[in-house]
Amino acid sequence: MSLLQIHEPGKTPQPHEEKSVAIGIDLGTTNSVVGFADEKGVRILSIDGHNLVPSAVGIKDKNFVIGKDALKLRDSNPQDVITSIKRLISSSAKEIPYFNHKIENKEQDAMALVKLEDQILNPVHLSSEILKYLKNKVNDKVENQINQCVITVPAYFPESARVATKDAAKLAGLDVLRLISEPTAAALAYNLDEAKEGYYLVYDLGGGTFDITLLKMSKGVFQVIATGGNTSIGGDDIDFEIAHNFSQNLKDLSQSGQKKLLQISKEAKEFLSQNPDRLWKNGKYKLSYNDLEKLSEKIVSTTIKGVKNTLIDAKITEISDINEIILVGGSTRLPSIKNALKDYFSKEPLCSINPDEVVALGAALQARALTHGSDKLLLDVTPLSLGLETMGGMIEKVIPRNSAIPCSIAQEFTTYQDGQNALSIHVLQGEREMVDQCQSLGKFILKGIPPMSAGMARILVTFTLDADGLLSVTAREKTTGIQQSIHIKPSYGLSHEQMATMLKESYEHAEEDVKQRLLTEACVDAQQILNVLTTALENDRDLLSEAEFDQIRTTSNELAALLEHPALEDRNKVVGVTKNLESLTQEFAERRINKAVNKALKGSEI
Repeated sequence: MSLLQIHEPGKTPQPHEEKSVAIGIDLGTTNSVVGFADEKGVRILSIDGHNLVPSAVGIKDKNFVIGKDALKLRDSNPQDVITSIKRLISSSAKEIPYFNHKIENKEQDAMALVKLEDQILNPVHLSSEILKYLKNKVNDKVENQINQCVITVPAYFPESARVATKDAAKLAGLDVLRLISEPTAAALAYNLDEAKEGYYLVYDLGGGTFDITLLKMSKGVFQVIATGGNTSIGGDDIDFEIAHNFSQNLKDLSQSGQKKLLQISKEAKEFLSQNPDRLWKNGKYKLSYNDLEKLSEKIVSTTIKGVKNTLIDAKITEISDINEIILVGGSTRLPSIKNALKDYFSKEPLCSINPDEVVALGAALQARALTHGSDKLLLDVTPLSLGLETMGGMIEKVIPRNSAIPCSIAQEFTTYQDGQNALSIHVLQGEREMVDQCQSLGKFILKGIPPMSAGMARILVTFTLDADGLLSVTAREKTTGIQQSIHIKPSYGLSHEQMATMLKESYEHAEEDVKQRLLTEACVDAQQILNVLTTALENDRDLLSEAEFDQIRTTSNELAALLEHPALEDRNKVVGVTKNLESLTQEFAERRINKAVNKALKGSEI
């Protein structure tokens, strides 16, 4: 069996090139972790004596402080410290739960900004400070400087968040060899390619995000066949529920009061996860494990529903087809989560590797594979469909959700109007059928199309996703060869709430969406016939008798009236009247063709 080593364009190493060294980074919502793999094996690199570095950034005396030092600063100056930065990346939300800093957003599509001391910062800058800190701490301990890495991202991260993560790494002076999904990294850490072939489900509940990935293992090939989850739930939400239980007026507390209560709630959750038979107490607050189960019940059930939806997406009908369930993320230490998964799958989930460290270990193994070669092939997938806008405000999906990446898919399009010499390419991401229900990623215009009749031009649009899941789109007119392209650097405008609800809405509105698309397609076809008919009547009205003209005009007016405010149930009526009009104008079209032929042959000898 031959395996393919994937390299980005222009980055294929020369045969004599010395092999470099790279690290794996789990850039988490709550904590960040660095892994390293060499000939001796794979391990976590401790930073200042700790494997977990809090993903916190603060400013003291105009200098950045990171990690545990930032948390210490938070005790005295909470307004100068930012946590849960990952929840802000790619978000334009004006308010994010559990985030207690003012978020400034002057433009609708701009990335959310936060203020520390007198500095206005965005999450890319804040994340870069964490990455820079990790890089510098690692380089203080090693002989050869390390500037390359593999960074993990949630499987559900949209295009904008992936771009933002790479931008943060670049600011930190790191060359990102690959972005891989966190659940996929966990599968690498468990060496699942050495297990029996079949399906493996990775359940990843971190501090701020929830990811599900379904993997298929076959002859050393990792293929992600489905992803799911929710970027707006995590262990932080359980902390919030506990804190709200302790104080019904949580939002009325000061920033320092909120953060202190949330920290107490986190300690209660962690204590009871390890000691479910004991009662937790702290001053006037107390909590039992039964209380904890009730407070986390809604979140746990939401994650199980997400698991079910992912299996449906993958067309897995038998639960027994899943070989193993792998737990990732510190929040999976909660016994109720393990019990819920055990009840659903009728088997114990895998949790032999520290769930806080497993993702970084997998990233380190991937970094080693990319710099030293590997006999394993990793095929990731795109979490949401990618496509472009067509007439009527519909989206044509070019790369469907759960397509293996890297990939390149081309599709042919054409013009809608006679003489059209330009085409607007509007690139979108999402699962619904209409443009206003999906997320815009970027636009460009292909100019210089030769004037032709509508539908005659042939424009090849190619969508290319690289190994990091980043998109480029090219449009080429096949007659002239002119082309335009765009590398999608999306506006940072997809909120976590939008991302979390996209798939849910696609399921809930599936039937309605299909009806809306069928109606829109019928209306677009009908309008095009009316446009052509209008031009034909202006030029060749004399080819029709008064009776024929009146009949065509009556039917075209009926169709135009239908198109003014069509309801979903009007689709069949629109199709019927359109076919009637086509039938009435067929002989008129033949007369026009004969007239054009006679004109062309006039004065010629045959």
